[in-house]
Amino acid sequence: MTSDARPTSREEALRLRADEGLPLVLFDDDRNRVDAVVVDQLDDGSIAVWSTGERASVEEDSTRMYSADNESAALDDALDRARASRRVHDISRRRQEEAIAAWRARGDDAWVHGESGLWLKGVHHSAGPRWQVFRRQEDWGSGAGSLGYIRQTPDGYVAMPPIGFLSDVYRTCADAEQALLAAAEPRTE
Repeated sequence: MTSDARPTSREEALRLRADEGLPLVLFDDDRNRVDAVVVDQLDDGSIAVWSTGERASVEEDSTRMYSADNESAALDDALDRARASRRVHDISRRRQEEAIAAWRARGDDAWVHGESGLWLKGVHHSAGPRWQVFRRQEDWGSGAGSLGYIRQTPDGYVAMPPIGFLSDVYRTCADAEQALLAAAEPRTE
């Protein structure tokens, strides 16, 4: 229900969706919406409220059914879900921004001259820090100059070329650098 305790109408829910920028699909035939809260009237008149995408994976009782005469409760449920989802999204985005700021403040985005003569530039990634590998610092930002990435794991170093996949875990960062160099060389067969 809205703040003045009257039942929530479709018009009110549409206005709140627009005002608050909520990820909410209300009685719309567009079923291809991803990562949204959906309210739909079924053929028998009942109303279903469910979540798609990431939202569905974290909610218990993901689909809730309401009788046709209980539309206001369905809309309230959908608005509550959409607001909660927005809060989680905002918290996640803020944490990511804080992590990147802390990462930069530590100097983890600095250039490192690798043991094999290559240049490594720290880059932030949601799966953890990694280094982008270049032959020259000037190649950074060119798109084509990167040899790939190196990521440290508890087992060693993983080399990730731009194309393809290297399955080995290397004992040292220098070994991973050499693997990226070898992967970048043209193959003669």
